[in-house]
Amino acid sequence: MARIQVDQDVFRRLKQAYSEKYHSSYKQLIAKLNSLYQHELDDPKDNLISERTIRNFFGSDTQKVSLEKNLNYLCSVLLDCKSYQEALRQSAEQILTEPSGQAGLEQAKANEALEADDWLERYQQYLRRKCGSMKVLSMTEPVNLDNIRTQVNVFKSIRGRKPRTIKEFLAALESGKDQSLNRLTYMGDEERVDALEAVKHHCKLMIWGKPGAGKTTLLKHLALHFPIEHCHHCPMGELKEPPIPIFIQLKTFAEDKRRLSLLEAITQEFEPFIDDPETVVENLLKQGKCVVLLDALDEVVDAESERVYRAIDEFTQRYAHNHFAISCRVGASEYVFPDFTDVEVADFDQDQIEEFVRNWFRVRMEPDTGERFLEVLLDNPSVRELATSPLLLTMLCWTFEDKFDFPKNRYSLYDDAVDTLLRKWDASRRMKRTQLYTDKLSRQRKINLLSDIAYHAFDQKPQKYFWQKWELWDLIRRFIENIPGVETETIAQESQAILTAIEAQDGLLVEQAKGIYSFSHLTFQEYFTVQYILESRNSSIVSQVIRQHVTDRQWREVFKMTVERLADSNEFLRLMFCQINDLVDNEPLQQMLSWLDRVTTASNVASSSWRAAYLALDLDIDLYINNRAKIDHSLAYKLSAELRGLNLERKKIMPRQPKCKLELDLGVVLTLACACAQVSEPTNLEEEHDYALLSDVLQGDLEIVPRLEGAIADAEDLGYTELVEELVTLRNYKPRADVPGLGWRVWAHGLREAMTQYLDVGYDVKFSEEDATALEDYLYVSHLLLECLQGDSYSSKDLRERLIDSLLLPRDRIAPDLLLPPSLVRDRYEAA
Repeated sequence: MARIQVDQDVFRRLKQAYSEKYHSSYKQLIAKLNSLYQHELDDPKDNLISERTIRNFFGSDTQKVSLEKNLNYLCSVLLDCKSYQEALRQSAEQILTEPSGQAGLEQAKANEALEADDWLERYQQYLRRKCGSMKVLSMTEPVNLDNIRTQVNVFKSIRGRKPRTIKEFLAALESGKDQSLNRLTYMGDEERVDALEAVKHHCKLMIWGKPGAGKTTLLKHLALHFPIEHCHHCPMGELKEPPIPIFIQLKTFAEDKRRLSLLEAITQEFEPFIDDPETVVENLLKQGKCVVLLDALDEVVDAESERVYRAIDEFTQRYAHNHFAISCRVGASEYVFPDFTDVEVADFDQDQIEEFVRNWFRVRMEPDTGERFLEVLLDNPSVRELATSPLLLTMLCWTFEDKFDFPKNRYSLYDDAVDTLLRKWDASRRMKRTQLYTDKLSRQRKINLLSDIAYHAFDQKPQKYFWQKWELWDLIRRFIENIPGVETETIAQESQAILTAIEAQDGLLVEQAKGIYSFSHLTFQEYFTVQYILESRNSSIVSQVIRQHVTDRQWREVFKMTVERLADSNEFLRLMFCQINDLVDNEPLQQMLSWLDRVTTASNVASSSWRAAYLALDLDIDLYINNRAKIDHSLAYKLSAELRGLNLERKKIMPRQPKCKLELDLGVVLTLACACAQVSEPTNLEEEHDYALLSDVLQGDLEIVPRLEGAIADAEDLGYTELVEELVTLRNYKPRADVPGLGWRVWAHGLREAMTQYLDVGYDVKFSEEDATALEDYLYVSHLLLECLQGDSYSSKDLRERLIDSLLLPRDRIAPDLLLPPSLVRDRYEAA
């Protein structure tokens, strides 16, 4: 039977009888209907009219559309009429026989006109309920999208289709230029535009994006705000009225067992609000007054994909004068929709991250927490990299709320991020994607595959960050060839399918340019490298990694995460400490460490933090090493600050002693004197900073006189009588600032001899390039060890204390059990 529009007066009478006879109880009404018409039921357990139909029918006073068969049943039970047509005749006769009948008809028409005017408002309220909030992952309540709304940008082209070379990517990665916060994303000349503007300018838009890029959120925002915005001119003509948004989830559409057409699915959206939705929707579409938003093409199962593609094609061709936007994960579909412009959702930049974070915490009435979040994020590049993904940024904000900080164990944070992409994101939306290889590549095997790719790329020198597509196919093929069920005849096709699935479903590998792939974030490549090291259960790999890569700056996060992941990190830390000391296991560097130990002990500040402080200052002033040694001074100062903080926490801090001040003051005087000797002869000027120093020198004696006076007083207090005599003589014969370099060199030589003779400082040891590099690596790895010790790792408290106290000591002053030969350490590691 056909669906018909219900007369308003008949509906009023039906609703009144429903209230009076059955107290608006759908259960009582259904029971009566089933009792009277049980002979028409195929199954006694069925209802003549469903509960949902009854509730929808009487749920509001809007004019209804219903099956005539159902109306006949309702009129019979509620109005004692044989059919709906008899009830309709009764209403007409009643209106005509009443004096006010004609006026009643006029009023009814007026009411209908009023209802026609306000149906759009009711539809928009429905749309706000449908699209106005977001609840993802483990959130306990939805968040209003307008409250956390952040401008979304799109690239005007798909990056994975642009021809680039790996050389271009590596050059950008090395220089740090032309990149987003994501270290592996080369921006180049890609043009970003506001997504809303893109929809205005293109009547047919295909929006691609990585998993969690914010595609659905973008379409929901368009559903709520696109009609409000002024519509620009488009190729199909200027829109004179704001378009009516229609938001369709393609997964729901594809899974509907009724197999509706797209027009029927859209019409269904309007049924509760319009008397004749088929006619009204058809007219709106024909007039080009709609913006149709089709969300998540990638969520359509393969069995329904051809039908959905065809339905979209036919619909967009038939109603071409409307606006259309389709969202889909990158790599999930190869189907090409004619006349559609492709764009790709861009990662968040720093401004967008800040906007999102401030909005998020403002909604929670915690703006200060948002500022704290941004401060912590700034100090953690690997975490900040994840924040470029809206989904992962949401996860980070949610995580930060608990303790007003990120977890100390970064491994657990990255593990949660990977699990979000591998499992949680789809699971939270009850999304079960088509798995061509479920039986052959389980979730754990997929992790093992990615770990294998990550580790062997990182283990190379230089590290590998980008792959040609065929390289990944080959790596995948070699990984799966021993898996049961993988056939030789189909292994090539399956390798290709697996790469496509990892990109489209998980977003862990992405196509950065045509045929060139990388991990979506360098943080993930580091994470999977750690997975390989630990899951291999091979202690020789652990010791090999430490020997070969502990000085590699690119491995820093790998080492920190590895320590956090180990159940017991004692032997790993001991191996690191052994390797640290192997770096300086030669005579020049051991002599330097012996001096460092000797001079701090003589000054009554024998601690690792004071040794680090003396070494850091030594790189700037002449205490032992020639201060022109090409060593990164910042590494020494970072190590010094870190050790001082640790010793402060451990209550092992030692106050500065008078002898320390004397040594450092004279070190400054000696350095300034050597500088005067250097810059007083312009022919010796080699570097730009020398000219800057020349300007200072020519202004006067700089700090030489006051510091020398202070040193003399300190030496007197400490009882260095002979040193005082030497210093007084030097003070009296100090050259003027404009004296030629020879005079300053002679004076500096005299000061240096006095310092070395009485204080054991003031040497001018020049390191070879190899020794300078070794010392720089030693400083870097020592700081890395401290970071590992302070991370969320489990190790013996006694071992931690001993390692900290033994830093910057020569070998002969370190306890033998901390310097076991590597083979013995490995044996103990294997036994554990």
